[in-house]
Amino acid sequence: MPNQYVIADIHGCLHTFETLLDKLAFSQSDELYLLGDYIDRGWSSKGVIDTILSFQQQGYKIYPQRGNHEQMLIDGFIAEQKQEPAPYLCQRFLDSFNISRLLQLPSTYLDFCQQLPYYQQVGKFILVHGGLSFEQGDPFLEGDLNDLMWVRDWYENINFEWLEDKIVLHGHTPQPIMQTRAQLSNLQHQQVLNLDNGAFMSRHTARGYGVLTAFDMNNRTLIQQKNVDTDNIY
Repeated sequence: MPNQYVIADIHGCLHTFETLLDKLAFSQSDELYLLGDYIDRGWSSKGVIDTILSFQQQGYKIYPQRGNHEQMLIDGFIAEQKQEPAPYLCQRFLDSFNISRLLQLPSTYLDFCQQLPYYQQVGKFILVHGGLSFEQGDPFLEGDLNDLMWVRDWYENINFEWLEDKIVLHGHTPQPIMQTRAQLSNLQHQQVLNLDNGAFMSRHTARGYGVLTAFDMNNRTLIQQKNVDTDNIY
């Protein structure tokens, strides 16, 4: 069985992402699932997407999905076409592409974001960026797809009868690495694991942030990498 890893919320931290992949010894026999938010906040949004595309072109099994920041890029591009106000993406995102407006973005990157799925299921694991909203029933059939990317504070509304023995892996809401470890220790009962440890928040490492985390789905272990990107402002 191949190694199966999940990583959430890279947020432009290219060198940290590359260092974590080296730590995993990521190879073409492995599977890597990415939970969205490759862009914004950090300095290397373009570099992160370029790295993902390069791995795919080389035949690596890497499966990215959509985060709310990729959706913001899509919505912003459409808004600019209509000459309407666009969702905010930080200047560092634009600088990484050497552009001043989203309409100048090369089509490769817009296409990449538009083709991303909203969720994936791998064995007993449901992979989603933000979480699952059970307010309308089945979060995939009756729910709003935006909820999959944007929902927060949804744990108290989990429908465990619907979830059965599946486990939800998500990101989107940064939490200290200590909380992720605590969730892992209670995974069979809580059935959720937040893998967003605020990789871009390198000024808050003492509080447990500034860590990019990979989850080994086979062994149910965490592999962490402290932020090694330079000149972070968060």
